[in-house]
Amino acid sequence: MRVVRTPFAVALAATCAVALPAAAAAAKPKVAAKPVTVRGVVVARQQARGTLVVATAKGAVATLRTNAARRVGAKVAVRATRLADGTYGARSITGHGTARRAKVHGVVVSSAKGRLVLSAGGSVFSVSRRRVLSAVGASGGPQPGSVVNASLTINSSSGTVAESKVQQVGRASLVSLDGTISSLASGSLVLTADAGSLTTVAIPSSIVLPSTIAAGDRVELLAQFASGAFTLVSIQDDHAAASSGSGTTGTTGTTGTAGTTGTTGSGNSGGEQANVEAEGVVTAVSSTSLSVQGEHASPVNFAVPAGFDVSGVQVGARVDAKGTLAADGTITLARLEVQNAHEGNGANADVKVEGTVSALDAGSLTITSAEGGSPVRFTIPSGFDVSGIAVGDTVDAKGVANADGSVTLAQLDAKGAGDQGSSGDQG
Repeated sequence: MRVVRTPFAVALAATCAVALPAAAAAAKPKVAAKPVTVRGVVVARQQARGTLVVATAKGAVATLRTNAARRVGAKVAVRATRLADGTYGARSITGHGTARRAKVHGVVVSSAKGRLVLSAGGSVFSVSRRRVLSAVGASGGPQPGSVVNASLTINSSSGTVAESKVQQVGRASLVSLDGTISSLASGSLVLTADAGSLTTVAIPSSIVLPSTIAAGDRVELLAQFASGAFTLVSIQDDHAAASSGSGTTGTTGTTGTAGTTGTTGSGNSGGEQANVEAEGVVTAVSSTSLSVQGEHASPVNFAVPAGFDVSGVQVGARVDAKGTLAADGTITLARLEVQNAHEGNGANADVKVEGTVSALDAGSLTITSAEGGSPVRFTIPSGFDVSGIAVGDTVDAKGVANADGSVTLAQLDAKGAGDQGSSGDQG
């Protein structure tokens, strides 16, 4: 299911908190992200992605989206705005010479063939090792999933970065990855990072990938790491996530990761739960579950715990949801902010569904999405012609979410042979 929002809803968005276990609190204006200054050293440059990876003096990492060319080792001060996916859109960059050393706090993705591949600040990048390990996870170095503090040596002339010291400080249960999908099957995908590493990520049956994501696409994803394997939690198109107001991020456990970005999550070695945050539109809600979908992203399904009041949340509402990730992959809702267009939750938000007509009568149309999630029921307004539509048809429907939680049908296109068929509009 793909859900879009209108510019009108964006311009009038406001935020109210739904707290555990109380009901919704009073609404307050949603404030646009303010520019911040990121100061640090460029430790990686991802030309294909159009980003610079910058490490601050304390080791926090920020991913800066910019077309400006800066060499590895450059000391920079960047005026930027934090984007929904946790990366930063750079407005201006000022150079301040070069550095020979840097610190990085991140999670080990792999360690082999003389390379240490790290996830930090919304990027995956590699540094040279002082010696080659015999295999992934060999005793001579940190294993995948380790949260580390790494001291780096930089040769700005050659553009190379090498480790000088790596200290393990915890274990990660949630890891942020980015790269290009090199292969995609029903139960797994292989991600190729700019660092050249290949990471296999299992896709659980509960996650249906957006139809817009295919092999060859550049993506960001969150993966749970357990028993030496990565399992998908959420995936989104990298460029769409950077330009839209929606996305999914992970936040830190007690060991922490790059504190300025909040995009790479980790739990501590004691097994403390990691946090997952999803910003998007509610596609399904009940007293026990909530599904949130960002643009060009897979839905994130939250379990609603007993005592958490979601009675005021409706399909079509735009929300910022936060939850805790358990070892079995369940994400339990812990905090929810509803961003309203008007006093009614989600009023005037646009809802778009591509799928199969599962029910049809004189007053309503129900569509089961091809991308998973609960069926969406549209109210058919007076004068809307659906005479050419039947149960079992594949359709593309658009509607407007109402304050009472219903969705009024506004446009309907039937997908027939050659992707041509009948269409209806309110008229």
